[in-house]
Amino acid sequence: PIIPAFGNMKVADVTRLDVTALMKRKEKSPIQANRVLGCIRKMFNLAELWGYRPDGSNPCRHVPKYPEKGKTRLITDAQMALLFAYLEKADVEGLEHPTLTLAIRLQFEFAARMSEILLLEWDWIDLPNKRVVWPGSKTGDMSKPMSEEAHRLLSGAARYENSLYVCPSIFNHKKPLTANSYYQAWRRVLIDPAPVNLHQAA
Repeated sequence: PIIPAFGNMKVADVTRLDVTALMKRKEKSPIQANRVLGCIRKMFNLAELWGYRPDGSNPCRHVPKYPEKGKTRLITDAQMALLFAYLEKADVEGLEHPTLTLAIRLQFEFAARMSEILLLEWDWIDLPNKRVVWPGSKTGDMSKPMSEEAHRLLSGAARYENSLYVCPSIFNHKKPLTANSYYQAWRRVLIDPAPVNLHQAA
């Protein structure tokens, strides 16, 4: 939507009114509109840095974002039991690659972001002291203790030759597990036939 809106304009000619008009056209897709606004803001910050616009002239200044409505759904004990029952079944019957079930289990054990699990490196793990340090997180180095279960999982996890990662890509162990592979595993976990609809906990 940015190129059709501003593609024929000079960088210096784009105004706040132009940005606001674009946001108005995207009001039925507020999340996408906010992402577009963030991209435009970055573009004009760079334009100022490179001398194409005066400092402080970013036309995105004072253009508000749309509110993004979402629901926080807490997983119930019953749903947790079903989820872990499926993971056990998947491990025993080979329904999922062990790297995928390990990643899901570790995310629960560390209450971690997806990226923190997918990028987790063996060098960050201190098994004797039962701690993991994620370097360079948003708040600096982040250290977390291991639960007994996390320690058991990591102690027994497969170590792939030449791989830095605890959860490497299934097809290329030199790379981390991809977000798409992880999402697809979660989709399969959540649609496993069960009396409780696990989609409610997604």
